[in-house]
Amino acid sequence: MKLITAVTLSIAMTTLALAEEIKYLDIKQSKLLQLNDDMRLPHQGALAGVPSHYDWKKWPRKEPIQKINPFGAAIATGRALWNEDAGYHESYRLQIRSMQFFVCYGDKRKWVRLQKGYVSGAEFRADFKDNKAWKADARYWMPDGVSVHFKYGNTYHFWPKQGRSILPSGTIHGVLTVMQARVVTNEGKEIEKYNEHHYLLGAGADAWKALDTKWDYFKSHTDLGVGRTKFVSGKWEWYGFTSANSSDLISLFKNGFTDQTK
Repeated sequence: MKLITAVTLSIAMTTLALAEEIKYLDIKQSKLLQLNDDMRLPHQGALAGVPSHYDWKKWPRKEPIQKINPFGAAIATGRALWNEDAGYHESYRLQIRSMQFFVCYGDKRKWVRLQKGYVSGAEFRADFKDNKAWKADARYWMPDGVSVHFKYGNTYHFWPKQGRSILPSGTIHGVLTVMQARVVTNEGKEIEKYNEHHYLLGAGADAWKALDTKWDYFKSHTDLGVGRTKFVSGKWEWYGFTSANSSDLISLFKNGFTDQTK
């Protein structure tokens, strides 16, 4: 009897150890669902430096999720721009933290978090011509934040520092990129009653052939959409992009996700 009890206990402990730990997003369900509503609305403000003929100059763009099928890896992306309607301000900086990337996959439509933590990025031309980039004026702080300042007419394009992740096996039903942001002084201090709307922030995601694929003028990677670009206030707020449907987003909120971040 003791032997059976010991074996049973050992199996139970092994099962628990192998069980997937479920985590939950610290974002309201209404905020998640708003990301889909945002895809039907024009950008807030005017994106400084983005040519008028670009298909995402005034509106967000969601690609069919099937576009991800030929690719084996993916990564969250973000872009910060100046608002033409408000102009440049040399004394303000944009703070970004809590960038995360999730994928909904498989027959059971489970969610997994693939990326989180510090962001990496660079200053690009806002039209991304020839993918030219410069080192950004970025200041990092614990645990996962960065504050940036960049030239008017350019963009700060960023992504999780940990890099691309291998996509889970099975059908991909949607992706989700989220991060928090606010505007602060050049010294990193909070601005009271800030409502000038100098900065705009948007999110997206890219799919790549492999983890180490080099940029080659879109032959080996594709974007999965361009999220709505929104005003950044002086208070921490969530920003993001999703290609998932509302039912899957509600499932993420209620049932949580597993975590494969490094």
